Amino acid sequence: MPTEKKSKFIVFEGIDGSGKSTQVKLLASKLLKNNISHVLKKEPGDTIIGDKIRKLLSEDSDMSSLTELFLFSAARKELVDKEIIPALENETLVILDRYIYSTIAYQGYGRNIDLEYIHHLNKMATSDLKPDIVFLLDIHPEISSSRIDSKKLDRIESESIEFYSRVRNGYLEIAEANPNTWMIVDASKQPEQIHTQIWDRIY
Repeated sequence: MPTEKKSKFIVFEGIDGSGKSTQVKLLASKLLKNNISHVLKKEPGDTIIGDKIRKLLSEDSDMSSLTELFLFSAARKELVDKEIIPALENETLVILDRYIYSTIAYQGYGRNIDLEYIHHLNKMATSDLKPDIVFLLDIHPEISSSRIDSKKLDRIESESIEFYSRVRNGYLEIAEANPNTWMIVDASKQPEQIHTQIWDRIY
């Protein structure tokens, strides 16, 4: 059983259909089996206001790119202040499904919103709180799209392959710029293989 946490704030990123949420659940399950205290959160959501914003983001097909950006930032502010910071102050390991990098990749690279503007909003929403490690579940958009149930697509999941290619490229650029804290994982592998790779990086 692991005795020491190498990371206290762990973030998972990747395009929709990359298997990111599956890996989050596998990690949380193993932590539970090893009696390691942790909290599991997702963006946007996991606060009263955040859950309402998540619903708006999923359903409003006429939303502008800037409105989308502001809503994600508002939900993030609530989550960081009310859930993430208190957990970290209590020395509890935090696993987060998406964080500021999703906004950079999706709204910045995907929607072509000015990156400096996004960085400024992210800093305000998080008080510049950075994770210890980020796992990027990397996969080609054509493969990821085949994994998603087309009958249950939300507004963002319905975007084109071209959109997701821009988002993926954005993620890869961020990862290349942060080699000490980012780990790129081949998301085309079997889930258990990926989980082992992630676990070995944390402990």
